[in-house]
Amino acid sequence: MGYELHIARVIPWIYCHRFPIGRHEVRALLDTEDWLRYDDGRLCAKDPGEARVRRMLAIAAELDAWLLGDGDTIFGVAGDRVVEREATHADLPFPRSFLAAEAAITAARWAEIVAAEPDLQWRTRVRAQVPSGATWIDCPPVACWTGHPSGEPVPFFHSEYEGAVEVWRPDSATLTRMEALEVQLALPS
Repeated sequence: MGYELHIARVIPWIYCHRFPIGRHEVRALLDTEDWLRYDDGRLCAKDPGEARVRRMLAIAAELDAWLLGDGDTIFGVAGDRVVEREATHADLPFPRSFLAAEAAITAARWAEIVAAEPDLQWRTRVRAQVPSGATWIDCPPVACWTGHPSGEPVPFFHSEYEGAVEVWRPDSATLTRMEALEVQLALPS
């Protein structure tokens, strides 16, 4: 089976399609580092030895990204040693809340809701928590709630797989907005 390491801009890496490293950012790198693979917004290597782990750490630093294991393991350097630590609750996008309906929320149904709600807009940049801190990165189109009291857009990620819409770390204002959207989702389209 083997162990795979991932260079990604989100912890856990399974959400890298939402916070991707752009292929354009790594095209030249992939030409020179043929043991690396680009997959769905992240760079991967299977069973890398210590030299490649160190190279992956350097690449991750250049990209302002994380080096992650298959679980929630975060790799780093302490002095001259490669170190591992388990992700803490603060590293992860939890709690998560879901908008759900009796039937699965399809991409088409979600697009209808977004189009009908003036405070929801499609955006192609999201705020990501990378090693250097919070920053804006390019992403696939995501519906964002623009009416949050903070003035910051709140991404509402549609998941075709789950048939739901997911929001990370929602506060009370966001939960209230989610409740109103659930009423809209219950109405016939």
